[in-house]
Amino acid sequence: MCWKHYSIIASATAATTNAWTSSNTAVATISNTGLVTGVSEGTSTITYTNSNGCQVTAIITINGLPTITGTLSACLGNTTQLTGSATAATTNAWTSSNTAVATVSTTGLVTGVSEGTSTITYTNSNGCQVTTTVTINGLPTITGILNACAGNTSQLTGSGTAATNNTWTSSNPTIATISNTGLVTGVSEGTSTITYNNNNGCQVTATITINGLPTITGTLSACVGNTTQLTGSGTAATTNAWASSNTAVATVSATGLVSTVSAGTTIITYTNSNGCQTTATVTVNALATPNVTFSYAQACINASANPLPVLPTNFTSGGVFSSTTLTVNASTGAVNLATAIVGSHQVIYTLSQNLGTCTAAGTYTTTIVITAGITPVTSFTYDSTYCANSPNDLPATTSGFYTGGVFSSTAGLVINASTGEINIAQSTPGSYTITYTVQPNATNCNTGGTSTFPIVIAPELDYTIEDICQAQMLELHVTPSSGLFTGVNYVWRDQLNAIVDTDSVFNVDQYMTQNPSLSLPQTFTVSVELNGCSYTSSFTVQNNPCRLIPRGISPNNDQVNDTFDLTGLGVTELNIFNRYGAKVYTFSGNYTNQWYGLTDGGNELPDGTYFYSILKGDGSSVTGWVYINRQY
Repeated sequence: MCWKHYSIIASATAATTNAWTSSNTAVATISNTGLVTGVSEGTSTITYTNSNGCQVTAIITINGLPTITGTLSACLGNTTQLTGSATAATTNAWTSSNTAVATVSTTGLVTGVSEGTSTITYTNSNGCQVTTTVTINGLPTITGILNACAGNTSQLTGSGTAATNNTWTSSNPTIATISNTGLVTGVSEGTSTITYNNNNGCQVTATITINGLPTITGTLSACVGNTTQLTGSGTAATTNAWASSNTAVATVSATGLVSTVSAGTTIITYTNSNGCQTTATVTVNALATPNVTFSYAQACINASANPLPVLPTNFTSGGVFSSTTLTVNASTGAVNLATAIVGSHQVIYTLSQNLGTCTAAGTYTTTIVITAGITPVTSFTYDSTYCANSPNDLPATTSGFYTGGVFSSTAGLVINASTGEINIAQSTPGSYTITYTVQPNATNCNTGGTSTFPIVIAPELDYTIEDICQAQMLELHVTPSSGLFTGVNYVWRDQLNAIVDTDSVFNVDQYMTQNPSLSLPQTFTVSVELNGCSYTSSFTVQNNPCRLIPRGISPNNDQVNDTFDLTGLGVTELNIFNRYGAKVYTFSGNYTNQWYGLTDGGNELPDGTYFYSILKGDGSSVTGWVYINRQY
C-alpha cells in the first residue's frame, strides 16, 4: 500500500464498536468502516471484530512515494533526463500528459516537441506514483547582418532575454570576436559560428562571414597636370567604387584613374562588391624649379684629362650641354681639349620640362677659361759615389728648379721624398737611379716632368781585428770577413792618436818595448781606406797572452834575467811564498818586473824554489813556481 487511503473489506457483520483497529497508528490508521490511511512508511497489524465478537488480523505495508530528479525544462528539439527513485514499474513507468509538447521514454528521457508544459508521471514497482511538470522552451533567434569587413563591426540581436553569462560566443575569434551585447568585430578574412544563449539556456547559431579589406595598388603621387592609374583588388562595387575626398586636388574616375588638379593631397576611397572599403592618400606635387647652375675650373690646354663641369650637390641632371666655340659632351659637359683653343668660352646647359619627375624647364650659361701650359724644371745632381759612412747628402738643383715634386728610387736607398736627402747610413750599398717627378697640375697648367741621376754607395769594408801570438810576440791582424782586400791602406794609431804602423799587422810587443813607460791595457785603432772611403775600428789589449811566465831568475846584476819579468801579462797583484808557505814578497798595482829576489824588507832570499800567486786585470789568477839561482 502506498502512502495514501485504501479500503479493507471484512466478511460478516462488523461489531458495533471498534470493528477495526491498527496496531501502529504512526504507520497507518483505519476508520470504523475499514478505510486505511497510510501515515508513514512501515507495517501495522490491522484487527477486524465482527458482531459475534470474533476477530481476524492482517498486516498492512505502507510504501513511501517515489521521487523524480533531473532538469525540469528543456529547449525545443532538445532532451532532458529524469530519474525516478526506487525500482520503476515494469510497464508504463513514465507517461507524459501532453505528448504534443513533450514525450518521455521508458527510461525517463524527455524530448521537447513544442513550446509549452506537460505533466510527467512516474510509477515505481510498488505501484506508487509521483508527478512533475516539465517546461519546453522555444529556441531563440538571431537577427542582424551576417557579414562584415575585416576591422569593421556588425550588430547582432538575440530574441528573448539574454543569458547572464556567455550570452554570445564566437567559434573562431581569429576570424571574428563578439561582445556580450552581440557586437561582432571582424579580425581576419573567413567565417565563424556565432552562438546566442538566452536566459532559458536555449541556444541558436548563425554563421558570420568576414570579408577581407580590399587593397589599392598603383603610383600614389603625380605631378600637377598628370594622371595616375589606381587598381582595387577583388570586384569593384557596382556604383561609387571610387571616390576622392578633395576634388580640388584630384578627381578619380569609376575605373580608378586619378586626374590631378592642383598641388596637395586627397584621400582616395575604393569600395568592393562586399561593401568593404580601403583608402590611400594621393599626393599631387607642384612642378619643382630645377637647379641648373654650374661652373668650370680654369683649364689648361695641355691638361691630361678633359675638364668637367663643377656641379652643385642638388644639380638637376638630364639636360643638354652645348657651346658654339667648343666641342662639349652633351650629357657630361666634358670639354674636348684636343680641338679647343686658348681663351674664354661659353657653355650652355638646357633642361626640358619633365612631368615624370615634376621638374620645370631651365637653362644656364657659364664661362670656361682655357690657358696655355708650362713645363717645370726638374734637373738635379748628386755626387756620383758615396762611402758607407758618408754623411747624408742633398741634391744640387739647377736654376729655376720646380719644387713640390717627389724624389724616389728603387728599394734599398733611403731618400726623403720631399727634399731628396739621402740617408747613407740606413741605405744598402749598391747602384741606384734617383728620380724626381713632378705630376701634372691642371690648376696651374703644369704639364709635369721627370729627371734622373745615378749614384753608387760603396759597400763598407767588413773586417775583424784578431790578436795572434807569433813566437811569444802579440800581434793584431786586420782580417777580411770574406775574400781578400786589394788596394787597401792601413793606419794604426795608439791611445794618443799617434800613427804607430801602416800595415795590416801591428806588433804590440814591439810597441810596448819601444814605449817602456806604458803598461797594459792599451787601446789601438786601425783605419782601413779604399777608394777614398775610410772605416775605423778599435781593439783594447788587456794583457799579453803570448808571454810565458819565467821558470827561474838569476838576480846577480848581470842585466840578464835579473827580475821576475811579467811585462804585458796585465798583472795587478803578485805574492811570493817560500817552500814553507810563508809569504815573503807582495806587490799590488801595475806589475811588470819589480821583484828581483828580495823580501818585502829588502833582504836577499836564498837560492831555491819559491811559489807565486798572480792576479790579472781581467780577473783571472795564476799560480806556479819560480827558481832563484844567483850563480855568477
